Amino acid sequence: LFTYVVTVCDEASGERCPVFPGVAHRLHWSFAYPAGFGGDWSEKLARTRVVRDEIRAKVEEFCAAICPTVSQQAQK
Repeated sequence: LFTYVVTVCDEASGERCPVFPGVAHRLHWSFAYPAGFGGDWSEKLARTRVVRDEIRAKVEEFCAAICPTVSQQAQK
């Protein structure tokens, strides 16, 4: 059983997100899709690293907001 499900798929581009029945909180975080990046290898790598950093920042933001709350609830 999942409390949170985070999807990053792009349904607007025809990419279907998986279904998780009974999920209490479904979050959709949109990021650029690295497979669609143009340019040479070094340009693609640089843009992929930007997306990686954006994902890291979003996860850290989520954890800062949610993890203390979940921890407090578990202690009760």
